[in-house]
Amino acid sequence: MRETPQFGKNYSSIINPLGFNRLAVKMFLTRGQSAWDKVEYSTLSHQRLNVMQPKNTEFQQWLVGMTDGDGSFSVLRQNDKWTLTFKISQNTYNLRALYYIKQQLGVGSVSVESNRDMGSFRIRDRKQLANIIFPIFDQYPLLTTKYFNYAKFKSAYAILEDKKLTKSQRNAQIETLLLTKPDESYISPAWNKITLPIADANKAGKVISKSWLIGFVEASPATFYVAEEVKGRVYSPLAEGSFHCAPSAKRSDYNAGGPKAPRDLVAKDANRIVHGFGITQKLDRVPGVRIGHPAPPVVLEGIRHILHISTKVVYKEKYNHYMIDTTNSRAIDNVSKYFFNTMKGMKGVEYRIWSRSFNKHKGDYSQLVKIQKLLRELRTVRADNTLWTSKS
Repeated sequence: MRETPQFGKNYSSIINPLGFNRLAVKMFLTRGQSAWDKVEYSTLSHQRLNVMQPKNTEFQQWLVGMTDGDGSFSVLRQNDKWTLTFKISQNTYNLRALYYIKQQLGVGSVSVESNRDMGSFRIRDRKQLANIIFPIFDQYPLLTTKYFNYAKFKSAYAILEDKKLTKSQRNAQIETLLLTKPDESYISPAWNKITLPIADANKAGKVISKSWLIGFVEASPATFYVAEEVKGRVYSPLAEGSFHCAPSAKRSDYNAGGPKAPRDLVAKDANRIVHGFGITQKLDRVPGVRIGHPAPPVVLEGIRHILHISTKVVYKEKYNHYMIDTTNSRAIDNVSKYFFNTMKGMKGVEYRIWSRSFNKHKGDYSQLVKIQKLLRELRTVRADNTLWTSKS
């Protein structure tokens, strides 16, 4: 059972996004005034994230990036009836982004799963898909393997709309279509306009637009973080991507009964905290590398060049994914400037905290410990239960 938001309440006003121990952020938007001048924080508002309303082109590219990050095109058969669904899912922490999409498109619905952890924006109406969604994704193609899924999705639509086919013929053709899978080395044809591997940021920028990259980072678990450094090595909280701040400590600084993951080093024993940015991805390898040495995904290589990150994309065999993860000060400065005043959802709040602390408190251990805790706890926030009513 899904639940749908209860309209008639102000979503922005009823959420205390930092309800943990009343800890929150007081955002000062005045130039030169630090958001971290006070230890005692007040409520962080969802109402204004200080972002400009995009032009139609920018929104559409952003939407494609969001879809590449965490969207899907599904063809399902229920009660002998085929349903086409375009969906973008986000943690309820970031419902703002889903409502932004609904507002811009003027169609679709936002629902929340019964466990209240995940929300989804959906469009199922075939006319709306044909008139609104298809033109966007035809004009601005997906850059990941999801291009393959989108092509199947459109083919299924064409089959269902073909009045010359009988019901059994439609069923047979769609069932055959759904059996097709992309090769492991599949790359979106959007990359055909440049020669691979990617040589520089200029080449990458011919395929990856800024709006697409903003959407991709907002949808994926890209991480802006603050993390611990142990003997010159930073243990980041990276999962699928993020902005972060990280402390510096020794292996011996771990308590015997302390946390299992290096990312949870005891802050009081750390002697340095650094900022970092990371993002991971599966599939979309660049062909031409011998077996046993998987090539980096073309999308991550493109992002690395655009953000001027010198750290190479690495393959994590244990998790079967690729990762960019950097704490290089110059790279962090590049990332901070690139994403300034761009994001629509709660990732923008994370970025703002992370970026301002980098510019104002870089090297200030005591301040960065507070910010590290703030970023970690901020991501645990969920919408107030009273926001939802059951949908039968």
